[in-house]
Amino acid sequence: MIEEQDNRGGYLVSREVADAIMRIAASVGTIMSQAAKWPMTSDELAVPNYTGSFLKGSYLGVDSPGTVTGLTFGQAQLIIKKWQLAFVVGNDLLADASVNVADWLLALGGEAMANMIDYQGFVGGANTGDPFRGILNYPSTITVDETGQSVTSYVLPSGSTTFATFAVMDDSSAMIGDMEESVLDGAAFYMNRTVWAKLRTQKDGNGNYILPFAGLAKPNPTMESYVGGGPIKPAGEILGYPVYTNRHLPAVGASSVNGFSDAASNPFLIFGNMRAFAFGDKGEMRVGQFESGTWGGKEIALADQRGIVYKHRHALTLTLPRAMVVAKTHA
Repeated sequence: MIEEQDNRGGYLVSREVADAIMRIAASVGTIMSQAAKWPMTSDELAVPNYTGSFLKGSYLGVDSPGTVTGLTFGQAQLIIKKWQLAFVVGNDLLADASVNVADWLLALGGEAMANMIDYQGFVGGANTGDPFRGILNYPSTITVDETGQSVTSYVLPSGSTTFATFAVMDDSSAMIGDMEESVLDGAAFYMNRTVWAKLRTQKDGNGNYILPFAGLAKPNPTMESYVGGGPIKPAGEILGYPVYTNRHLPAVGASSVNGFSDAASNPFLIFGNMRAFAFGDKGEMRVGQFESGTWGGKEIALADQRGIVYKHRHALTLTLPRAMVVAKTHA
């Protein structure tokens, strides 16, 4: 009998299992960490917004009345939807595992909700059944329209039909210029990590990298890279504005992922102020445990299992669309 082979007695020696589960956690949490949070006590909340033109007033003439300026208001609607995550786990596993499975599953549920909120906030509306509309799927306008409720669309120059053709100096400067100064404080760039990887290796007309190497940095570099950044902590900066990466924004080489491709006429990169995005919160996440009932066609009581359900009620909407500029590849 030898320990190394199960069929010669090795199964008699039990394996040791570490008290932790190794995995790569999803890079999520951009929307929940940066959006304006509105506590909600009912299922619907109207957030008023001003949709009129910028006011200037007028000067009075001699013995003549001044003009009357009309004020135009609109409103963004936060409508609560219920999110749910459900799965079945064996009672013996919960009781006997050396890993704290219950705590691990709770963390996994919170990550799943943040992952879905990021998807809905950036991309929502791409698939049938999405309850919310994401920034990339919001109606866009190329011309500046003071009264329009649409995001500003920045189209890359002729010939720039892929994500990697985004010119850091030219295109970033143009997108910043499309934003009203009053919302520039707090604005940031949002893109997929693969797009950021391409921008980090761009060169100037002399063949030098725009992103300076450590020790060779210019006093005010156009780009900077921060190690370990991503969805919550900035991955870097472009022209002084932080860069956040998110897994749900279109990736380099994507072929109809979430409805977007790395091809002509596709939105892929956002410059905007996330305080213009509203997250309506209807309370804490609820966790329910069920020891009977049919789950996936099986009576879990007879299988000595329990069902775990996570629920949270929340709402998402873009309250000030003009605070977002979306880069789009040329047709």
